[in-house]
Amino acid sequence: MLKPLRIASYNIHKGMSPLNRRLQLPNMAESLQQLNADVLFLQEVQGRHGQRALRFADWPHEPQHHYLARRLQHRVAYGLNAHYAHGHHGNAILSRFPIQQWCGATLIFLSTVLKAVAYYIVSYSYHAGR
Repeated sequence: MLKPLRIASYNIHKGMSPLNRRLQLPNMAESLQQLNADVLFLQEVQGRHGQRALRFADWPHEPQHHYLARRLQHRVAYGLNAHYAHGHHGNAILSRFPIQQWCGATLIFLSTVLKAVAYYIVSYSYHAGR
């Protein structure tokens, strides 16, 4: 019997509430865990942000993609999209299955607009009973 592959995509907005007033990453981890997705595509994942780490006492001591992967017991790959003086953010994939290969690239549109694209290869068993 084939088991469906559960895939979800979510823009975590750097783990923050609207207007960046509260850290919402722990709540997001709980919500993502309830989805029980096999593969999660995450956008706007904060790899590092020195200013927010000082501002919020509960800011994780590890990059957000590692924090979420640990909480969900998934494997992770991260692709940096934007780098600035106090940190960086990008896209991440969290997978219940091994990530065999991944790469990322920045695309330039109209000579000023930067967009990131990522390519992942995940090893997945097509039969129930992982």
